[in-house]
Amino acid sequence: MTLKNPKKLFLSIFAVLYIISAANPTKVSAFFSTCKAGVFLGWDRNIDTSIAYTDGYSNRLDIISYDLCNWNGNNDSSSISWDSASTIRDLQKPNIPLIKQYKGPYAHLIKNVIISAHMPCPTGGTSNGSISPQDFATLANTKIQDINSSSPWFLQNYKAIVSKVGDGLEYYGHVGTVYFRPFHEVNGNWFWWGDKDVSQYKQLWINLHDYLVSKNSGCRGLTWLKFCYAPNSGKNAALYYPGDDYVDMVGMDAYSDNPSTDTYVKRAYAELTGGTYNGVTYPGIDKPFGFPELGPNVGGDYVDNKNRLIKKFDYKRWSDAIKLNYPKASYFIIWNGGYEPRNNDNGTSLFNMSY
Repeated sequence: MTLKNPKKLFLSIFAVLYIISAANPTKVSAFFSTCKAGVFLGWDRNIDTSIAYTDGYSNRLDIISYDLCNWNGNNDSSSISWDSASTIRDLQKPNIPLIKQYKGPYAHLIKNVIISAHMPCPTGGTSNGSISPQDFATLANTKIQDINSSSPWFLQNYKAIVSKVGDGLEYYGHVGTVYFRPFHEVNGNWFWWGDKDVSQYKQLWINLHDYLVSKNSGCRGLTWLKFCYAPNSGKNAALYYPGDDYVDMVGMDAYSDNPSTDTYVKRAYAELTGGTYNGVTYPGIDKPFGFPELGPNVGGDYVDNKNRLIKKFDYKRWSDAIKLNYPKASYFIIWNGGYEPRNNDNGTSLFNMSY
């Protein structure tokens, strides 16, 4: 999603297919045939945790999710870092680890975590910053564990950012399956990693994956961590896919007022799951699929360019579309504000239906 308006707190509800394996609960090998609901929480440390467990959706709670980011708008490219930009927040502070902190009646329902990260541009600026083709190539082709004090400053900055993300991910390593959704919407041009050289993007992803997962010297060894590849709707959704060894789940960020007929959503769905669109047959990707971001169109008839509600959207359009047009979808996430189901029509029905 293109974030034209910084969000300091976002609370959204999503339905997601619970992943389970009797032999190894972190494998994505077996799925229930129905979606189960969860809650998506933002970065704000002052969030009222009781909301996640006492609202009308909590009886379907299966997964909670975070974004390792805040929206302070800092664009100081000369001093951007973890402390100055504050773009990746510190998950070690009090009141953040909801899974371990909450002891109420719904705590047993939380089984998995999905985490995204709008990482700031290593050469300066927020996630919407820009990076030169030369610097991007250098970044993509450098192993993170090999970056040291003699490396260019933007590489050192990138390693510090990724290391902080790793700290946050590691904190959740014993609560169930943890999915990490980095570098999303790559087929768009609004993030510094988007619309770049395909082979370089793939290498950027692979190096991040290896740094976080590998047990090799200098790496984090988070062997339980799973990765979610999530392009935007539209063309080239599968083009940047880094390979089966580096992805456990795929998704599509999709905002549409009429999802059943939306050609951008239909094309990306065919590319990612396999199928025919406009006379072209796509092989698809053999991974579980879902919608990590979903809702009415940004800047459309229902939500404006600043993510504010114009008029109520009927979420039956999306629930019908998932059942009839996108039946391979096993989960979906809905944002807050103008997208929040409770602010729109037929929102709660999304969490009381079988798909």
